[in-house]
Amino acid sequence: MLQPADLALIRDLLAVLGESGVPCFLIGAGARVLGLDERFGISGARATLDWDFAVRVGSWEEWRLLHERLVSVEGMPFQATGSPHRFRHREGRLLDLVPYGGLEDPAGSLEWPDGSRMSVWGFDEAADRCEMLEVAPGLHLQVACLPSLALLKLHGYLDRRARGVRHDIQDLDWLLRHYDALPAHEDRAQSELREPLLAGEIEYSEAGAMLLGSDAARMHGPTVLEPLAGLLAELGDPYGRPVQDVLQARRIVDEAQEEELRARVLARFRAFRHGLAFGSEGGGA
Repeated sequence: MLQPADLALIRDLLAVLGESGVPCFLIGAGARVLGLDERFGISGARATLDWDFAVRVGSWEEWRLLHERLVSVEGMPFQATGSPHRFRHREGRLLDLVPYGGLEDPAGSLEWPDGSRMSVWGFDEAADRCEMLEVAPGLHLQVACLPSLALLKLHGYLDRRARGVRHDIQDLDWLLRHYDALPAHEDRAQSELREPLLAGEIEYSEAGAMLLGSDAARMHGPTVLEPLAGLLAELGDPYGRPVQDVLQARRIVDEAQEEELRARVLARFRAFRHGLAFGSEGGGA
């Protein structure tokens, strides 16, 4: 459940961005919390104490002015930290702002002035497919929709796993496990996935994962999907890095349990990949 400190951060940020004319949308674990967990009463996900927002700026000068407005104006509720994109709200919550829209190179990589790099691949398309959610009475927020978030998580994992960051692929697995909580899931599974279900290509328990893949493919084009081809192939390997990184988040007591969990993760990944191919071909449309 969102705490008063979370709502205060969101309100204060939207006020500053609104005055500055800077569009934004929520990404990261916060988008998962608001778009899935809070919305449908799902508990048990990875906890997060920070909020990640994508902000559209056209130049480093625009970013400098935004940064300055957030931390330099007297009475502003944010403080700078040692990271160029991270801020601390006066209520203690952390805020990460990720600029996109004019600063990244053609490969979708953003290079900060200190030389560090960050992928913002897919942000433009995700911004066009956001959902407007009311997170508190009168408080509305643009949030990355779940199919967009799934692809952003894959791009984030591809970008950060070399540094040992696993939470992106773990968050994707959470989305695959719980996408069937969305309204009309049963009707959609029976109508859109009737053929693959009857053919035994997937089990009904993986229908949500396949629908998420299908929705992601129908909403996003090759520009977002093609750079993920190599990683998607890895999702089919039961002993590959993605499956292993998902298992790192689970409490495993013995080898039998590990192999059972491995098989379930692999089945979800395969259903998601099947859904991507299905959606790309117009299945379920």
